[in-house]
Amino acid sequence: MATKPAVDPQHFQRALLETLHALVLLVPALFLVWPGARSPIAGDPFPIPTGTGVAGVAGTLAIALLIARRAKPGARGIWAYLAFLALGYISLRLNPPSDTFGASRALMLAAVCVTALAGGASLSRAGLSALARGLVLLSMLTVLPALFDGDNQFSGRLGNSGSTSEVALLGAVVGLWLALRDESIWRWVGALAAGLYAFYIGVAPVLAGAASFALVLALLVVALPDARRLALLLGATCALLFAGGRFVPHPQLPASARPAENAPGDTGGIAVRKFLWSSLPAMVQAHGLLGAGPGQFQAAYPPFRDPREIELSTHERTLPEAETEVEHAHSDLLQACVDAGWLGGALWLAFLGFVARASWQRLRDRDDILRAPLAAAALAVLVNALWREPLLWNPASASAAFALFGALLAIDEPPATTRARWLRSALVLLSIGLVASQLARAWSIAWHGRALAQFSSSGNPAFAELALEVCEDSPVARAIAARRADETTAGKPSEESVAAWQAVLDVRPHNVEALIQLATAQARTGREARALETLAHVRELDPGHRIARRNLVRMHALFGDLAQARTLAAELGSDTAETWRSLGVSALQELRVARGFELLALADARFAGLGADRAHALARSGDSGLDEPGQLALEGTAHLLWAREHGEAGRFEDALRSYRQAKRCLAPRDGSELQTGLALEVAGSLAALGRVDEARKELGSRALSASELARVPEWAGQALFENGLLGR
Repeated sequence: MATKPAVDPQHFQRALLETLHALVLLVPALFLVWPGARSPIAGDPFPIPTGTGVAGVAGTLAIALLIARRAKPGARGIWAYLAFLALGYISLRLNPPSDTFGASRALMLAAVCVTALAGGASLSRAGLSALARGLVLLSMLTVLPALFDGDNQFSGRLGNSGSTSEVALLGAVVGLWLALRDESIWRWVGALAAGLYAFYIGVAPVLAGAASFALVLALLVVALPDARRLALLLGATCALLFAGGRFVPHPQLPASARPAENAPGDTGGIAVRKFLWSSLPAMVQAHGLLGAGPGQFQAAYPPFRDPREIELSTHERTLPEAETEVEHAHSDLLQACVDAGWLGGALWLAFLGFVARASWQRLRDRDDILRAPLAAAALAVLVNALWREPLLWNPASASAAFALFGALLAIDEPPATTRARWLRSALVLLSIGLVASQLARAWSIAWHGRALAQFSSSGNPAFAELALEVCEDSPVARAIAARRADETTAGKPSEESVAAWQAVLDVRPHNVEALIQLATAQARTGREARALETLAHVRELDPGHRIARRNLVRMHALFGDLAQARTLAAELGSDTAETWRSLGVSALQELRVARGFELLALADARFAGLGADRAHALARSGDSGLDEPGQLALEGTAHLLWAREHGEAGRFEDALRSYRQAKRCLAPRDGSELQTGLALEVAGSLAALGRVDEARKELGSRALSASELARVPEWAGQALFENGLLGR
């Protein structure tokens, strides 16, 4: 009777640890695409940085297994990647970044990728098989929930169909190879994964994923002549599934959020990329030899953005008035040049060249059946990254892709010299050091994402405060805090709003929303010249931004260059009597009397040469052409002018009576606080009469700006000063 061969416990343990290690390399991607409410990024409006934090924490598991297995992996060409990272780090040291949050995200993902690369290079038979099969299952887990996410345009857990496609592409291509060459049940599992992916990229649609998938299928036809017929049949099936997906109806968006008729389609993305890519050489040149630094693209790119690309991205300004930002270069090579300069781009290209060469060799090697499916997937993700997301952006696909790269670049022979053994040990030590250096920050970014998700779902400001507390430099958390400061002040002059929006600009100096809101806050606190400069910068960044142009018209009309206001209004098609009538009333309500009369005269010749008497008569006649608030503003201005005349003549009782009439007309109809300038003048008349306590009560706790004090009549300012009511 034949006996079964004894199982070597040590061999079994090694195989088990290796299998576990291969699956752990996919844990970051698994966490990020996991469906359901328990997902680490469930409800997170910004999953990329949160996912990077989660990946950084999960990287400790891969390091632990690398140590437990006593692995000393070697990888060809890894020097190019490590040199690229070193250049990026040096760039951040020599040119301290404004966006430290973005720098942390980039460095953290780079550390995770080093760990994944070392882990992939350490795998042999059991681990390589587990990695390939794990990718197939990961692809299906990514695609299936996204297919049922029609309400969000099939974007999936990652919130973006392109990111979802990038993760699923790896396993779909491995599935293609298994369907062609495997003899087990995994042939059918692989075919199912490939078919689901083909259908998904048709539904979404994702043309970058479709092009990469089709190209690799064509390469498989060339590389696997013995399976050519089956490859063609499988390709035809995938093409039919892709075509079927294209006819799946998308849910209708609300009319306010629906793009223009020319927005959808395949050429829009290509045109956007053309303008984006053509603008990047100037950006690279402007930032010198070492580039802008990792994670600085969003902070540094806006001054180089092509206005034509902005028009395309906003669908010719037909989308709701939301800001559009370019998050990355949509090309691996160009992104590397931006992050680390031309030299860094060359090193990154060299590393990708090592990966591509190794992938093609492994694919053509008929004896290397374990790495061949991984090679096909690596080629697909390289092609996809050339015009979709950079590899060092999406943490889900990056961690999985670098595990593949490590497996393909692995040096199978044991180290022959002491130097070689030392170098392999150094790779493990480097992985440990990089992950350890980023671990605390990884936890912070992960908690920051969970807090933002809770704030997004509940609106509870405590979660927004928590996000800012754990990541003080988060652009998103700072922007939320600034919006809350605006809500708290409800349109009143507020130094808090100025400081809050400036804090956003400290990390993202060219953020359009922050610049527009800062200009508004500056104008309210009397920094009128600065407000105009701030809006002029917005116009340089985005010449067609309608909100910025409308605000410029308003500010120039109220306190700037009136000729410039008319020019801008003509560009907007709003150089009309109604515009100037409305702005004239606003100027009167802000006590800008001379400018208010000038604007009203632009609207109607009857307002030319106004004084107190004529203004009062027009307001009471009912024939002014103004609505009720406008008539009250005109009448209140007449009383204001009379009050100033009385005060100048020393008739302070008469001045106070006129000021009270002005308050009746000019007080806000919504019951909010009286205009500070008017309160100052009323308090000045009370102080001149010796009624200091009443004057103090009139002023209340208002913050007094220099510009408002400068417009107070001399007699009123003198009375306030002599009674100690200024300088608070």
